[in-house]
Amino acid sequence: MKTMVAPSPMAWHQLPAVEVARVLEVETSAGLCAAEVRRRREKYGPNRLTSRRHRSELLHFILQFHQPLIYLLMAASVITGAIGEWVDASVIFGVVLVNAIVGYLQEAKAEKAIEALARMVLTEATVRREGVEKVHTFYMNRETGVSGRPVSWRGPRPGFADGVCR
Repeated sequence: MKTMVAPSPMAWHQLPAVEVARVLEVETSAGLCAAEVRRRREKYGPNRLTSRRHRSELLHFILQFHQPLIYLLMAASVITGAIGEWVDASVIFGVVLVNAIVGYLQEAKAEKAIEALARMVLTEATVRREGVEKVHTFYMNRETGVSGRPVSWRGPRPGFADGVCR
């Protein structure tokens, strides 16, 4: 299935819920029928955020050297080596290399933790379909939603939600 694409390039988050419902052709009091949900899911695909492209491991490591202080230390290492102080130049370069390795490992570990947390995030919502609001609340991950499906939030309302799943 393809990734959901909004019907037009609009700033959905800036529109009132009534306007979003009008543009998406949904009656908020009735919701969508099951056939319309299937049709929209087939047309737009799952309600999935496009994940960013991952950089290669080598590029992640090389980017550890892309900092002004590292440039200064590398220049100091080169200048120190040019005047014949090989031990000092090697120590400076070694410190820069250890810093890059530690930074790379910490960044990789943090990215894996963020990805694991993102996979675990589920949103609790009650869906109104065919005029009936479901009594039970189910957990809906981002891919379960469909463009134009009215939802009601329980508990703290997220800042990005206006009552219509996009």
